[in-house]
Amino acid sequence: MQIRRLAPENREHPVSVDIDALARKLNRSRMLRAGIMCAAALTTVVAPKASPLLLRSFADPSSASDAQQSIQTSISTSLLGSPKVSGIRHRTINVVLIDGSKKPTPRFTTSLRVCDVLAEAGVKLGPEDKTFPNVNSTLKDGELIRVTHIGEVDTIKHIALPFHHVLKMTSAIQAGRFGGHGHLGKFGQATKVVRTTYKNGHPVTYKVLSYRVTMVPQNEETLAGIRLRSARALPSRGGSYQRLNTLVMTATGYSPFEGNGRGRCATGMRAGYGVVAVDPRVIPLGSKLYIEGYGYAIAGDTGGAIKGMRVDLGHTTHGEAEQVGRRKVHVWILSYAH
Repeated sequence: MQIRRLAPENREHPVSVDIDALARKLNRSRMLRAGIMCAAALTTVVAPKASPLLLRSFADPSSASDAQQSIQTSISTSLLGSPKVSGIRHRTINVVLIDGSKKPTPRFTTSLRVCDVLAEAGVKLGPEDKTFPNVNSTLKDGELIRVTHIGEVDTIKHIALPFHHVLKMTSAIQAGRFGGHGHLGKFGQATKVVRTTYKNGHPVTYKVLSYRVTMVPQNEETLAGIRLRSARALPSRGGSYQRLNTLVMTATGYSPFEGNGRGRCATGMRAGYGVVAVDPRVIPLGSKLYIEGYGYAIAGDTGGAIKGMRVDLGHTTHGEAEQVGRRKVHVWILSYAH
């Protein structure tokens, strides 16, 4: 829209005024001033250095563009470097950290991942360590972080292997008697590699990785006399036995043709020297024995009168059986029958 009017000094010459263009200029000026005022409010927080330029822009509208560029630069610098703005952008959460066997420690942090909180606390994780929640998990306010340290240690252990006291059978000594020592005992040695798994510094599991005997133990021998002549039972070729148990029993003697008179025992063995009758509830039939004053024997027979702690010693003749009489003897069990 255009309006024609006469100038006051000369109304014969009209002046043309564009009302629409004038309104647009006025609106732009008002909008620019409103934007500068909003920027001024923000500048007081994040860009206080731009305030003088804003004041000049109010006095001189032509400098508004320079003020706008300076404000944008100041705001960008403040947003990148100001800790106040950073605090606004990242919220603070409260978590509780339990590092291994240490006491729970509350922490205030802006980190939202478990791994970042552990890095802030200086907690180093080993290859086998575990965390709950997972190291890449996102944390919530009030959440608990538990770190479990797991480690393995391999240890070499040297173990002493004990030796046993054994009876070495020999016919060079009277049957049922003990002589000197065959040889003294010596400890053996073994090497064992053990892997120990620790959880928060405490051992929880053990695993044997290897076991090797480096020196075999040597048993200590005691010489024990035996009778070879007319013996129905003889020791093995090695003739060394470990004493598993010792009993004190009442001994009597019998000859092959007593009882049923057939000369056979309850186990089918031929009766005679080296075969003795026992109570199977005390000594299982077939067990190997060494009897004081008698020698090596096998529990191969039973008897109606042989009950409890009694043993009937087999002999070749009736005269030998009568010489036993009735007496207390020590009975060493060398091996139990299965």
